[in-house]
Amino acid sequence: MAEFTETLSNTNISSGVIHQTVRKELDSINLFRESKIDRKDIEIIQNTYVGDKQRKGKRYKTMWDFTIITKWAEAAHDMTDPQILQRRALILTMIFGAFRPAELERMRSYTTIFKDNSVQTQVRTKMSGNKVIKIIINKHPNPRIDAVEALQRWMYYTKTTFKDEHVWFDIEGSKPANLQRIKEELVAVLRENGIPDTFTAKSIRQAVITYLARQEGADWKAINAYARWAQGSRVAQEYYTMLPVQDIKWILETIGRQVPQMGEDNKPDKSGESKDRRLEKANSEMKDCTEKTSETG
Repeated sequence: MAEFTETLSNTNISSGVIHQTVRKELDSINLFRESKIDRKDIEIIQNTYVGDKQRKGKRYKTMWDFTIITKWAEAAHDMTDPQILQRRALILTMIFGAFRPAELERMRSYTTIFKDNSVQTQVRTKMSGNKVIKIIINKHPNPRIDAVEALQRWMYYTKTTFKDEHVWFDIEGSKPANLQRIKEELVAVLRENGIPDTFTAKSIRQAVITYLARQEGADWKAINAYARWAQGSRVAQEYYTMLPVQDIKWILETIGRQVPQMGEDNKPDKSGESKDRRLEKANSEMKDCTEKTSETG
């Protein structure tokens, strides 16, 4: 029983749940014992191994500067390169949709619909269990880090190249990307920007939330809505480095602040081979793409 209690105490389960689980286990054991285990002895064990245990906090003691990625997203990139186009769309979609990598993998083209100033998609999230929820990403005032346009560009390319319901692809293998491949694409951007190996793809979401929480005048209600936590959740305050805005608009205005202007050298390269020309066509027909995507779902 002591080992069982200690094992539970090393998990991310709250002390209340642990105490309740141990008590139920004790009652079950006592049903088959002639000499019953004294509940007081178990309480001593619980206080020794659990006490007033709280949930474990963030995995990292420090967090990398999120603006590294926004600067990367709008820096000099060859927008005719499919791999760069996908990585940029992946990163920005993850940032502005507060996606986890597994949720990105569940995106499908037929449930991803573009509107005038937003894109909406439907995925099964970590917190919703088997329930499918709608996630809406609004256009960013800074077009160079606009997730809506980046995703639209990428999906137009995939529709004419892969012709598959998936959104993300293993470009080299010309097949849908599994979760591991998506993580590898995200991590590749982190490493390219000098972010240490200790940080995984999941740290992107945490870096964004940490960045928002550190802002002067941070709005916890807005942060909880962004991260899809309960309205009164204190996860951000307790586990992300803290701070009080009115709505999601604040998040759009906060993310991307103090990002350098795009220079002449950063304009897309209009030369290339057949795959590049397909991308150029996607760029030139962006306005028509919205209606086409909405009609096809």
